Amino acid sequence: MVNWIGLARAMMPISSASACTEFHQATNKTFDPYMPIVVSGASVGGLVLTALSGIHSLAGQLALIGAFCYALVIATFISGLGL
Repeated sequence: MVNWIGLARAMMPISSASACTEFHQATNKTFDPYMPIVVSGASVGGLVLTALSGIHSLAGQLALIGAFCYALVIATFISGLGL
């Protein structure tokens, strides 16, 4: 969330499509190395929260749904690589 706020503020003065494309290409190079770690960690964190909260609680169910969504992100990324 903090990254999104920072990026949104940094993008405000950008007015041309080419500058926007250049900005996104630069940020992708910055985020690419650590995003697999962040997404995997969030998925594992959701599973841990589910275990701690219990599968029958609302918090546990929401955490499990979140972990499943992160797993879909990982699967989509891997399928896009052709692995």
